[in-house]
Amino acid sequence: MCFCATIVRTYNAVLDCLARAGAEDRAEQLLFHMLKLYRDGDHDAEPDAFTFNCIIHAFSKSRRKGAGRRAESILDRFLEYHEEENQSIRPDTRSFTHIIAHYGRSRELDAPYRAEYVLNRMVSLCKDGNKDLAPNLFAIKTVVDSYSHAKHPDAGRNAERFLNLIRELREKHGITRLERDTSFMNSVLFAWSSCGSEDSGHRAEGHLLEMEDSFDQGTISFRPDSRSYEMVLSAWAKSESSDKAKRALLTLRRMQEQQRTGNPFVRIDEAAYSFVINACAFSNAGEDLEAEAFTIAVKLLDEMLESKSVHPSSLTYGWFIQACGRLRVAHALKSVQIGRAFHLCCENGLVNDFVLHRLKGAAPDPVFKELLAPVLSNLPPRFPKGRLAVNNLPSDWTCNVDGNRKIRRQ
Repeated sequence: MCFCATIVRTYNAVLDCLARAGAEDRAEQLLFHMLKLYRDGDHDAEPDAFTFNCIIHAFSKSRRKGAGRRAESILDRFLEYHEEENQSIRPDTRSFTHIIAHYGRSRELDAPYRAEYVLNRMVSLCKDGNKDLAPNLFAIKTVVDSYSHAKHPDAGRNAERFLNLIRELREKHGITRLERDTSFMNSVLFAWSSCGSEDSGHRAEGHLLEMEDSFDQGTISFRPDSRSYEMVLSAWAKSESSDKAKRALLTLRRMQEQQRTGNPFVRIDEAAYSFVINACAFSNAGEDLEAEAFTIAVKLLDEMLESKSVHPSSLTYGWFIQACGRLRVAHALKSVQIGRAFHLCCENGLVNDFVLHRLKGAAPDPVFKELLAPVLSNLPPRFPKGRLAVNNLPSDWTCNVDGNRKIRRQ
């Protein structure tokens, strides 16, 4: 073995130990020492790709403020070293993706922009002929997700930009390994569900229909799964579309059809129903459409109560009660449904802060006093409604909030 290679490996072993110990500052200092020795003529200390990547990874794993920028500065040094001193030592995809992953985990305000900046550097180098630095699907997906986690108002449109980027890299630059799959498309759907854009429901549904068509034609890697449908349902729930309750219901029905016809990756739980009821609760489209949304919410609650596999949760009851309170239907009708839902919630021990808060806002005072009569009778006269808390309620009303006890049927 070459003596020079042995010395570099020794340096790298020390760097690796420092990086694993979280001593990235000392690792960086050792790199600078190696660079100085090399520039002074000591070629035994010449850094290699592992040297730079080790320190980039160390900073990328760190949760320290500014760690991402420190990793970027090492990448800058690496690129400079490759271009000006040793063209045989060059960055690889890990040099960039470690930093992108760091920003994907970060919740700093500029994290999405920094992640995209690093990705764009990869894309630029790729287009300049460095095909081995073409971004992989993980890197692009991470940038898409970083905008979504930040609830960026343009998260959905940014996701569309990255879909176009994949198409361009495949068709114009021959990067054929960039093949969209279910995981990536779920990130696109998540982007539309997180941004609250006016057309988010329509845009998300369009992608879901494409996934369904591809799966029907035999493309297993592009199949929709439970998360796909739940992201579209969430997008409808947050959209401003006048018919969002109806469209969310249709999405749920397609989800049920996927499960019925044997898609093993689709399993319906209470969350899917709750998303549709949430869409109903926030319908603001005139009395006729709100009456339709109310009918949908009641129908879905009935389905869950009759189901052997999908049971209402605290979230379901809370959204349902809020739907009854917000939608413009006859007071007598909404009072009946609020009372029914709250009684069932109590019987199943699922009353929590969320349910109680929704009940306070939805139930007219006479209905509220009637439903809470067993509780209010044990409290001082004129006890403020706003001060009523879960710990004032009977224990059997709340006993299953965090448990898995069997739900009693209607």
